[in-house]
Amino acid sequence: MNNYSNLKDKVRMPLYDTVSFSNGAVSAGTDKTFFNIPVGQSSKTYLDTNLETAGQIPYDRIVVYGLRLYLYTRTSTPVNIGDVNQIINCCILDFKKNNVSKLIIPAHWLPAGIGIEGFASTTEEDTSIVSAYNGNASLSNYYRINPEIFSKGEVLQFTLSVKSAMTLTATTYVQLYLESITYKSIS
Repeated sequence: MNNYSNLKDKVRMPLYDTVSFSNGAVSAGTDKTFFNIPVGQSSKTYLDTNLETAGQIPYDRIVVYGLRLYLYTRTSTPVNIGDVNQIINCCILDFKKNNVSKLIIPAHWLPAGIGIEGFASTTEEDTSIVSAYNGNASLSNYYRINPEIFSKGEVLQFTLSVKSAMTLTATTYVQLYLESITYKSIS
C-alpha cells in the first residue's frame, strides 16, 4: 500500500490582508499591522484576508517572492487621489522575519498591479487635472524580493508605519498581497 502522507499540493496563491485608516488626521508614528486578525474575527471576511490563523502561516510552507499594495474605499465614491498620494508617500512597509528586518521600503515603491493606473475623470480644465499612479494594472507587476520561506506556525510580521502626518478625506483600506507559492498537505 502506498503512503501519500508526504505529498504536497503546490498552489500559486497570494496571501493577503487588509488594514484601514479612518478619515481625518493620522499622526506620524501610527502603525498598522497586517496578518494579525484572521477571517471570522473583528468582521474580517475573505474580502479582507485569506489568513485563517492569527499572525501565522496556516499551511505547511509558503514561499513569498513579491509584494503588492492596493488602496481602496468601500463606498460608491472612488478612492480620493489626495488620500492615495498621502498614504503611499507618508508610509513605509517594514517586513520582519523572526524579529529581524528583511525589508524596509517606502509604500510608493510597492505597485498595486491592479486598480489605479493614473486615469482621472474631471470637469476641471486640463491644467488642473491631478492623477494618481500606483504602477501598471498588470498581475505581473509586483515588487520582487528574494524568496522567503515560511513554515507552518511561523509569524508573519508586516507593518505599515506612518512616518509623516496625514489628513484623509475618507476611510481608506490598504491591502497587502504576498505573491507566493503555497504548499499544503494532500489529505
